[in-house]
Amino acid sequence: MVTIDLKELTKRFGEVVACDHIDLHINDGELFTLLGPSGCGKTTILRCVAGFYTPEEGQVFFGETDMTRVPPNNRNTGMVFQNYAIWPHMKVFDNVAFGLKIRKIPKDEIRKKVLDILELVRLGGMENRTPFQLSGGQQQRVALARALVIEPRVLLFDEPLSNLDAKLRVEMRHEIKRIQKEFGITTIYVTHDQEEALSISDRIAVMELGHIRQVDSPKDIYEEPQNLFVADFIGSCTFLHGTITSANGKKITIETSWGQQLHGRTTRNDLTFSKGEEAFAAIRPEDFRVREPKADFNKLSSTIESLVFTGRYYQVYADVGGTHPVKAELAADSEIKVKDKRDLFISYRDVIILKAEGDPFADRIRSLLEGKAEAD
Repeated sequence: MVTIDLKELTKRFGEVVACDHIDLHINDGELFTLLGPSGCGKTTILRCVAGFYTPEEGQVFFGETDMTRVPPNNRNTGMVFQNYAIWPHMKVFDNVAFGLKIRKIPKDEIRKKVLDILELVRLGGMENRTPFQLSGGQQQRVALARALVIEPRVLLFDEPLSNLDAKLRVEMRHEIKRIQKEFGITTIYVTHDQEEALSISDRIAVMELGHIRQVDSPKDIYEEPQNLFVADFIGSCTFLHGTITSANGKKITIETSWGQQLHGRTTRNDLTFSKGEEAFAAIRPEDFRVREPKADFNKLSSTIESLVFTGRYYQVYADVGGTHPVKAELAADSEIKVKDKRDLFISYRDVIILKAEGDPFADRIRSLLEGKAEAD
């Protein structure tokens, strides 16, 4: 199909910079997700790629072709919107056929293409239904079929599953990924839902305030966060604040204000850590244990403040001596109760040490740990 390159892409709305000098390469046939909270600039980038917005600076390339000022109708992109955007007065067939009719495709060819694509999205036999006779998931499949039937070079999704219930969202994730891989279309997918992004993407760009904070595979975004924002936004993290006492390559040790030593690692090869420097340890709740590992582990003495049995695990908040309790997900067969004094174990590898200096999100984490900000 085609690669997509964004070069120094900048879009402003008055004094608000929605996306700020974005450089991005998307591979041929890749399902690439722009992930971030509301207002981070992800939909603005998508609309610049679609041609709905013209950037003040920078360029959009499809392959070697500069598309920055090419009208949307000449870009050969297919778009699936959050609200489906299917016409209520048209039957399924006519909704899907609309783009083909605009392109003046012969009627016999239109019929074959529409019926074939409806089979692909598992709506075979529903071509004569109206949108009112379809479920939310089926309406979204109509929108997907309409985008695919024109055989676009690029497929664009703008929060396509946010109006569906939880079960349908999971079902449609698998459908979108299956169909995208079958067609091999270069795809940009916009969402604020971390689980959705992690489950569907080849690569993810995590965005905040018009900037890209990290681009990586879903696994590396989750396990190798490069900064405090990504560690906090993706999944759930406990942060412990401290000072670096030793740094040896990627192996870092910090000491908290209450004297707890924590051995961990950095995910950054491009940064130097120095003794006495402020840092944060980021720990995923599922990485805590109540049984002592065989080697290379930290031990935190704790008092269990609260616990909730979820079926698969206990969700626990424990006081380890700081101003903010740690959050842990402990095995369902753990014998624990509120007010227990328990040692929590965490392997060195599962403690990510992140710099405070130069990280714009450091003040937010400090405020959270001091109780001056609420957790999202």
